[in-house]
Amino acid sequence: MGNWFKTKVSDCKIFGMQTSGEQSQRRSNVIQISTRRDRRFFLYLSKLVLRDCTSIELHALGEAISIAVNVAEQLDRLGYVRITKIETLTFESEQKNRDGRTFNRKKVKLIIQAARSEENFNNLMKDFKAPPKK
Repeated sequence: MGNWFKTKVSDCKIFGMQTSGEQSQRRSNVIQISTRRDRRFFLYLSKLVLRDCTSIELHALGEAISIAVNVAEQLDRLGYVRITKIETLTFESEQKNRDGRTFNRKKVKLIIQAARSEENFNNLMKDFKAPPKK
């Protein structure tokens, strides 16, 4: 196995594996939703990913779940995608407080899978202003 690396290129995540001097890269269809950016940014990022991939996965933890639901609903309503699967997970994570004590905290994760709507996707992307593909 090679070394896994992750670099950020024009707001899209590129995942690759480095093996004996060669790089194998592919654009990932997974978007990690956070509360640091608003829903318009993730809507734009979703359209960029859908240009290259036929499906998309929106992953969100905690308070970012409402942003992920809003983005998925808007993409579906506008006709870019159709939602194929919604999955929720609950898991425990070990954290340390200020005193150095460790404790377990339960977290909720939402995964929304959507497939690109082929019948009107190309017509909708004509009006989409995006940087050119590399």
